[in-house]
Amino acid sequence: KQLWFVSDGDLALRQLRKDYFPTAIYFLDIWHLQDRLAGAMGDEVAAAELGGLMTLALNGKVDQIIERLAALWADQGDDDLRRGLLGDVITYIDSNREGITVYAKYGAQATGAIEKTMDVTVGRRLKAKGTSWHRPGAHRLLGLRVLKQNDRWHRYWEARRSRTPLTQVFAA
Repeated sequence: KQLWFVSDGDLALRQLRKDYFPTAIYFLDIWHLQDRLAGAMGDEVAAAELGGLMTLALNGKVDQIIERLAALWADQGDDDLRRGLLGDVITYIDSNREGITVYAKYGAQATGAIEKTMDVTVGRRLKAKGTSWHRPGAHRLLGLRVLKQNDRWHRYWEARRSRTPLTQVFAA
C-alpha cells in the first residue's frame, strides 16, 4: 500500500516525514497553501490572482507560481510589509515544492477531516463551559479519549483492576 503524508508545510513535519515515513508521498495541505497565498497577497490582489495561482498549483507548476509571486513582489514598491509577506510565501512554496507537484498526479489533499476529528474528540471537551485545563490534565484526558476512540477502554480498565502491565494487555 502507498502511504500519503499530508501536512501544513511546517519544517518539523516535513522532517518527521523524512525521518519516519521516507517512502510516503508528501502533500502540502491545499487549504494551508491557499490560506498562505491569500494572506501574503492581501484581499485586493488575492481576489484577482488567487484563482490562477491555485490552478497552477493543482497542475503542479511550482516554478510558475513562484514567477508570478516574484512579479507581485516586484510590483509592491516601498511596501516592505507586503514584500516581506510575499517573500515568505515564496520561500514556503519553494520549501514545499514536493508537496505541490504531486497534485498533478494524485490531486490535492487536505487535512480538514483530521482537524475536525481533533476538534470533536478533544477540543469540545477541553473548551466546555466552566472548564479550565493545564497541560498535564489535558494530556491525561486526551489519553483517555484515545483509549475510547481505539476501542481499548475496557482492556485498559481491566488491566488497571487486575494490575496487569499495560504493555501486556495491549500486545494481545
